[in-house]
Formats: sequence, structure tokens, C-alpha cells
Amino acid sequence: MAGEIKILIPFSWLYGLVMFLRNVAYDFQLIPIHRPKVPVISVGNLTTGGTGKTPFVEYLVRYFIQQGMRTCVISRGYKRTTKGLHLVSDGTRVFGDALICGDEPYQIANKFPQTIVIVDEKRTRAVDFALKRFTPGIIILDDGFQHRSIARNLDIVIIDGKKNLAKMPMLPAGQRREQLSGLRRADLLVFNHVNASSYDVLESLSKYSNAPSVGICYQAKELHPLLSGRVISIGDLRGVKCLAFCGVGNPQAFRTTLLDLGIHIVDFLVYPDHYPYTAHDLLMMKKHFDIRKAEIIITTEKDAMRLRAIVKPESLPVQSCYFVEIAINIIAGEGLLKYELKEKINNSVL
Repeated sequence: MAGEIKILIPFSWLYGLVMFLRNVAYDFQLIPIHRPKVPVISVGNLTTGGTGKTPFVEYLVRYFIQQGMRTCVISRGYKRTTKGLHLVSDGTRVFGDALICGDEPYQIANKFPQTIVIVDEKRTRAVDFALKRFTPGIIILDDGFQHRSIARNLDIVIIDGKKNLAKMPMLPAGQRREQLSGLRRADLLVFNHVNASSYDVLESLSKYSNAPSVGICYQAKELHPLLSGRVISIGDLRGVKCLAFCGVGNPQAFRTTLLDLGIHIVDFLVYPDHYPYTAHDLLMMKKHFDIRKAEIIITTEKDAMRLRAIVKPESLPVQSCYFVEIAINIIAGEGLLKYELKEKINNSVL
């Protein structure tokens, strides 16, 4: 593995140069920047893979709904089967499924029915569409940090507190999307998976950004049935024999979550991020479930969104299939976060 990374290092240098020149072009306004007439928040990161953006986007959506604002989420719709602009939700109905819309936008649209959700590779086109058709009070750009074609009032970057970005190569040798100097654009740094080592990560990034920071962790709320049935309390899971599977960017984090809940994992199946499950995959899961004598099947909420598009009662023991709903818990800087959302968003003009 180390040898493969070394071979890719020259390509990382080339990728880094391209990203540097691209950012310079934006900095000197050589590339036009679209400036919407409503406040815009961008939630993004500096790396590929799972950093927990979706629960944080959901936190923001919930916050602005509580403020009485008509909220619009715009996403690329990563790994969807469609291209171009697709309206996921108009605030009353959801159009399509996770395969058509992308699992994350579909999840947000189902969880917040009054929220407008749009997917498009061209974010500027999606913003124009949202403004003309829905006149939202706030726009949230999901995974928008590197998409600089749209001006934003607040640029939030999610950082895994367990990973030292200063020691991480850029793509394709590593997971970093751009130079650490890109953090100077951030208005707020949100550190997840915060523990004692997170302070070392924070210190290593301090010379690249003086943006204020917030610390969060993720908390499992409850288990929801894949198709139909009753919600299960987290406290009812201790000692239960579980077949778990996921196709997310950080599968180990999901495994750790289940172990922390006291669940007895008899088998753990890992698939690629945003994996499009097939009927054969479901058949294999059922075989594992039977062979391991598991009592329950558990996956992530994003995986459940994709499964609902293809699962049939005969393909899995659906009465035993559940997904974990994850919410964020702000453990440091909650007052700062709410100040930024109130003062810089509600009262700011681009």
C-alpha cells in the first residue's frame, strides 16, 4: 500500500497545482462568482470520504425551520443515476428515490418535508432555479467548500478531529482535496469525533486559519425500521446479535457506534461509499444473517435510503432490518455557532 501511495505522489503534485491555480483565479475574480440575493451557507470539508456533513446539514435545516425561514438545500446528488437539475422536494412532495436523487438529498427531503431540496452538478443553475420558483429565505450548499462559483455568507468546514490533515497527501495519493491554505476561506471550523488528540489537530491547522472552531460528536438516537414497524430504543439493543453493513466513507465509525451501544456484532459487511445495492447483495446479506443466527440487521440511514429503492419483502427479512438515526451533539462552542448563524446569516448582506 505504501508503495502504491509513493507512485501516486507526482499525480498529487499535479492535482495540487491545478487546485492552486483554480483558487488563485477565484481569488483575483478571473472566474465570475454568482451572488444570490438571499443568505447562503456552505457546508463542506477538505477531504473525501465520510466527515459527517449530512448530520450537520440536518442540524442547520432544523435550526432555520425553527426560525421560521423557508429553507433550500442544494447538492450535487453524488452517485445518483440522473444528470442535470432534478427537483427532489418542492416543500410538499418528494420526487424520485435515492437512486435518482442521491441518498443524502433524498434523506434530507424525507426527514424535512417542508424543505426545498434540489440536486444539480451546476450549483449556480440550481440556485437560479430555486430563487425563481421558490424564493427561499436561506440556501444551504451541501459539500460546497470547493464550489466557489457561488458566494456565501458563511463558509463552514467539517474536519475529522482524529485525522491530521497536515500529514495527509492530496488526491490521488491521499484524501485531501486542496492545500491546507484553502482553510483561510473558512469562516467556521467544525471538528467532529473530538477527543484528546483533536487538540493536536487543531494546533497543526492554526497557522492556516484563524477561524473560530466548534466541537461536535455524533449520537445514535434510535433505530427506525427499513420499511415498516416500530421504532426501537437504543437501550433495547444491548447484547442483541446483529448483522451490520454499510456503504459509507467511514465504515469504522459506524462499527464503533454500534459497539459503543453494546450491540453484539456477529458479522460486519463493508461496501464502497454510496454503493448501489443489487438483488444479489441482498441475497448474500440474507445468507449471512441466517448462517450467523443474527437477530437484527442494522445499517446507516444513507444506506437505508438506497435500499428502499430496491428491497422486496422476500429479498431480506425486512421485519428485522433497521437503520440508526444519527444526530450531532455540540460539545464546545454552541453559543458561538448560534451567534454566527444569527448575526452573519440573518443580518448580513453579500
